[in-house]
Amino acid sequence: MLKSQKQYALLQHPNVRKRLKSIPRQDRLRIQKKIESLAQTPRPKSCEKLKKVDAYRLRIGDYRIVYRVDDKNSIVVIDAIGHRSQIYHHRA
Repeated sequence: MLKSQKQYALLQHPNVRKRLKSIPRQDRLRIQKKIESLAQTPRPKSCEKLKKVDAYRLRIGDYRIVYRVDDKNSIVVIDAIGHRSQIYHHRA
């Protein structure tokens, strides 16, 4: 018998949807797929804990997803999506 995994709700900062629209379609589809997978696995092996903030980072090609995990309420909050050359500057 398989143990059912906890499902996390996915929330996005309002600017994330706007930013996604400006990303090329092929990259956008890969990013959206990765975001959806966070509902099942909020801390995949490929994520990295960010220093100085309580957040994680996922790499998808030249793009990054920055997000937080609220285990108590089973929520993943997508804070930012952007090109690797710009993503960290917007969070400062």
